[in-house]
Amino acid sequence: MLTAPVIAATTALTETGSTLLYPLMTTWVQAYESNHPDVRIDTAATGSGEGIAQAASGAATFGASDASVPDPRTSGVESIPLAISAQHIGYHINGIDPGANLRLSAPLLAAIYSGAITRWNDPRIAALNPELAARLPATTIVPIRREDASGDTFLFTEFLRVAGGSAWSAGSGTRVNWPSVPGEQLAKQNRDVVQLLSAINGSIGYVGISYLEQTKKAGVGIVALRNRSGAFVVPDDAAIAATVATQRSEGPGAISLIDLPGAKSYPIVNIEYAIVRTHGYDAQTASALRGFLDWTIDPSGGNAGALLAPVHFVALPDRLRTRSREQISKIQ
Repeated sequence: MLTAPVIAATTALTETGSTLLYPLMTTWVQAYESNHPDVRIDTAATGSGEGIAQAASGAATFGASDASVPDPRTSGVESIPLAISAQHIGYHINGIDPGANLRLSAPLLAAIYSGAITRWNDPRIAALNPELAARLPATTIVPIRREDASGDTFLFTEFLRVAGGSAWSAGSGTRVNWPSVPGEQLAKQNRDVVQLLSAINGSIGYVGISYLEQTKKAGVGIVALRNRSGAFVVPDDAAIAATVATQRSEGPGAISLIDLPGAKSYPIVNIEYAIVRTHGYDAQTASALRGFLDWTIDPSGGNAGALLAPVHFVALPDRLRTRSREQISKIQ
């Protein structure tokens, strides 16, 4: 008598959060599910704030965030490093070639996003761009920012807080009390920021590095940011890797890669995190979650260059990978 084959039960995991990480997360999920048919992972790009909230409440199996959660003892969740990412600043100025790599600094960006600089031909912008000065138009600057609780907002405002000096007083976070700037535009996701940049002459906006190719294809320019050493750097893979190499000390809490020293460093680099509860899962879910997260940080798995490079992510350094594995092992 023939018997039906035993089919392993499928374990369903849900992830939500960072729109910056989302292009990589979907790539990871597709690759992982193809070799682990017993695991299904549903993903959603809802913003880092939502990822943190749903992971903490148990509404999602785990979240994704560009910002870590402060103290796991009070928040109830762990922030597990998965990969290294960054943020780029896009601009659209008619008459200025998108390939010109307009130069800007944290104080100038702070002045733009606080309404103190309102036109592209402002002398302070011209001073950083002598080769473009004669062509910078009197066009009104249109700052684009996120309206959702966004890890990208955290990264951008943290850069302004750390490097913007007295020009920035709104602090940093996934949400901040933004200064009111006439004509500013709001967006809910990275892709929406890119669409607004493409459509609006005079606009400027911050976008996760995983959308760099979309930004370029939209005809939007990429800003060269002044780093702590005074060099102007664009966010390519070499600059991101050089930034990570300068970071040497990390305690058990948050790790910052914002405005690190080094002539080749790019000033807005960050760690992408999985946000997880360490307790409260059933055994099957906990095992599936540990397996997926272990794979994502493995150099021969999710941290392989073939998966990271298309979205301009960089693999974790070994010291962070060790930390992540210790955190993953606590999930139960």
